[in-house]
Amino acid sequence: MIGTVLSRYAAVNDRVRVLLVERLDLMRTDTASDRGNTSLPRERVAEIDAQLPLLLRRHRMLQQASVTLYAAAMILVGSMVTIGVGAIVGRRPWGTISLLVFLLGTLVMIGGLAVVVRETGISNDALRLEVERVQGLDRRTEGLS
Repeated sequence: MIGTVLSRYAAVNDRVRVLLVERLDLMRTDTASDRGNTSLPRERVAEIDAQLPLLLRRHRMLQQASVTLYAAAMILVGSMVTIGVGAIVGRRPWGTISLLVFLLGTLVMIGGLAVVVRETGISNDALRLEVERVQGLDRRTEGLS
């Protein structure tokens, strides 16, 4: 579970870096050439500018989810330790403590997964935005040929 979140985190990170390099290249191209139609590079820069805030938000959410899931794993390991201590000591409160620590770990894990679910929705919105902008670009550039 944590591995999947970290893979998504790395993919979003890589996408942000690729878009930033592309944006810088387009800005250099746009300022270097004052001839012809430069609306396509400008449109792409605008598209990148629209995508970056969503990607940064997803990146932050995935970071929060990974930290939360790691915390849940540590809490669940703590519940195993309390079970072991309870087995050695043999006193009644250790069973209750173990259960409470386990429930806490489970709740923290559910919280981390909820963040991943929200991030998936934002990912869907970002993809839809990109597709709609590219489709709109086709309609706007038909008159330029």
